[in-house]
Amino acid sequence: MPACRTGLPATRITSREPGRAGPGRAGPGRAGRPGRAAPAPGWWPSRAETHRTWQHGAVAPVGRATARPGDEMQSNIHGRPTDERWQPHEGRQLQMRVDSRFGADGMPEGWWFGRVSAVAEDAQGEVYVAHRGPAGDPIVVFDRQGRYLRSWGRDRFRLPHGLRIDPQGRIWTTDCDRHQVYAFDREGRLLLTLGMEGVKGCDERTFDMPTDTAVGHDGTIYVSDGYGNSRVVRFASDGTYLGAWGVKGREPGQFDTPHSVVVAPDGTIWIADRHNHRLQQFTPDGGHLRTVEGLGATQCIAFAPDGTPWITSYRDVVELIACDSLGGRLFELDPVSFEIRRSLDVNAHWVQATADGHLWLACLAGTVTHLYPGWILAKNGSIDEREYLDRGDDDGAMG
Repeated sequence: MPACRTGLPATRITSREPGRAGPGRAGPGRAGRPGRAAPAPGWWPSRAETHRTWQHGAVAPVGRATARPGDEMQSNIHGRPTDERWQPHEGRQLQMRVDSRFGADGMPEGWWFGRVSAVAEDAQGEVYVAHRGPAGDPIVVFDRQGRYLRSWGRDRFRLPHGLRIDPQGRIWTTDCDRHQVYAFDREGRLLLTLGMEGVKGCDERTFDMPTDTAVGHDGTIYVSDGYGNSRVVRFASDGTYLGAWGVKGREPGQFDTPHSVVVAPDGTIWIADRHNHRLQQFTPDGGHLRTVEGLGATQCIAFAPDGTPWITSYRDVVELIACDSLGGRLFELDPVSFEIRRSLDVNAHWVQATADGHLWLACLAGTVTHLYPGWILAKNGSIDEREYLDRGDDDGAMG
């Protein structure tokens, strides 16, 4: 049976001020004292200067934004540099069109999204959304235009969290309240259940608030058992327990809220180790390979089919909790150096990238965001917003 606890003191989130605890969270400060591990330098909010890591052109180690030849300061539609009080993006600005209300107007009458925790598109172009609202089923399926197709799970879920689609097209979900993992077919028929309903634990049969699931091309199942435990659990394709690794801690191979797990194209396993403000890479059997820091409180990691990593993150866990998941960033990373290539200011709990360059974001504020190729170009130094009025039959919007 794997050990799921260490002798570490309870995790405490301290304030941004050295030596002072955040509101309602008493504990030692971060300046050379035990307690919450400080984020990588440059990410922790500073009273005197802006985060250098969250800026374009900062000289920084792996995971940080770095300038590239040809990169220029952003400019407005008149060709003048953007007001210096607006900080540039990390890396380059992610220039894509956005539908921030995907599916909201396509659901059956009286339905609406609660907190949207995860989203994924399958090989047939159907989009699966997991949400926590009282109106409508927890799993809702749309076509790519946001039209409702089907739904399920009203009597199955209490607190849906993660959702992934494996190479065979099965839909994998986690439920933090029931402490279970489910696999469904495309029509919502239950294929496999892992974990014991309502039972917390840390052995081969139980989880404690699992967060995510990944499936390798050989069928091996990986579960990030992340909120109550701090481990990754492996199963064979039929659900047979194969082992687990990880305990709570800050050393390589240890975790503090493994919030997301994914199998990279090369077969290695990546974990968004959120409260430790890092990513970790492992062999399929749990051997530690690499740690990437400097990316903040990493929420979710996904790989596009071409191997490009995408993550959603926040400056730190304090900001994530205090702002109720508003704020945050979407980062496109270099697949070798893991430096930030492009970024977008957006709140997102989950991300998926498709082969044709589309991105899907699940936002706990209650929306699904669809990013797709395209950008708005000024004509003769101006933009006529009337061209982008949301008339209900196009993809534009006017604020």
